Amino acid sequence: MKKGQCIVDLGTNNITFVSDMGVFREPNIAIISRFPKFSLVAAGKEAQKAMVKLKSDETVIYPVVDGAVINVEVMALMLRHFFSLYAPPRLFQQMEIYVPVPCGLSILERESIEAAVVKAGYKDVTLFESLTTLLPYIPQLPVAVLIIGSGNTEIGVLDKNGIVTGCSINIAGNLINNKIKEQLLEQQNFMISWSMAEEIKNTIGSLHENDYSGMEIIGKDMLENKMKKIDISASNIRTSIHFCFKKIAEIIESVLTTLPSNVLDEVTQNGLYIAGGGSKINGLTNFFSNYLKLPIFIVDNPEYAQVFGLSKMLNEPKYRKFFANTR
Repeated sequence: MKKGQCIVDLGTNNITFVSDMGVFREPNIAIISRFPKFSLVAAGKEAQKAMVKLKSDETVIYPVVDGAVINVEVMALMLRHFFSLYAPPRLFQQMEIYVPVPCGLSILERESIEAAVVKAGYKDVTLFESLTTLLPYIPQLPVAVLIIGSGNTEIGVLDKNGIVTGCSINIAGNLINNKIKEQLLEQQNFMISWSMAEEIKNTIGSLHENDYSGMEIIGKDMLENKMKKIDISASNIRTSIHFCFKKIAEIIESVLTTLPSNVLDEVTQNGLYIAGGGSKINGLTNFFSNYLKLPIFIVDNPEYAQVFGLSKMLNEPKYRKFFANTR
């Protein structure tokens, strides 16, 4: 990154910063005090630690839901705090802030993101379509692209001019966690926390029909009404995993059917490129390849693909045209 530039990805679960100081990721969570005035007590990792001992006047707030900022004031306080750590202001130099955003956000939702950055003290803010940030990873266009995040999944088609078509859906990592919780409760009368569901998904989540990887989990046995440990396998949660990814595959298929036949032929040949934390599910490439009949590729560093891709675009002249009308 050039000095005076910072990329901020406001994800549902995490905020990622890229500046000349490096790459930093913080949980997207804040603790706010309302007495004697509205103020930020802690944010990110510090907020997670402080949640266990909240004071009576303190509130835990998650300012982003499904990729949209729902609490501008809190987001601004968090950004001001994180900017001071990861992108401090420079003497006589205006900091340029770039924010990748889901293609499905409304004008009002985009204005909320801009407002949060401006309230944090940075007026030079540029919103940039997340799907377009994958261009540096793609050798041959046009292609289908997929970003599987925590709160939302983005689906689209890119060509040399940018986004041909795209949509954003809320079938993503958090929904998978909820489905895992529901499946274990319905089938085994075993209640687990959201964080436990996340750990299960990341450890043994799989789309392979013959995957029986296992792990020990902690939760509440609803029949015995007590906390205990049990062993589960990938097969115990496969229905939840399969349900969500089949829905995503069906929507990809629907998006592709809207393309002109000549573009569809090229996309069918060039394939689907996948980014986001959801791309780490075992068996993902085989699942999509079998369902969509396309070559499937997972980009390098998929969790950070958007910010790394945008960083490359900022530094390479051939991508300059994509920033011409974004301010």
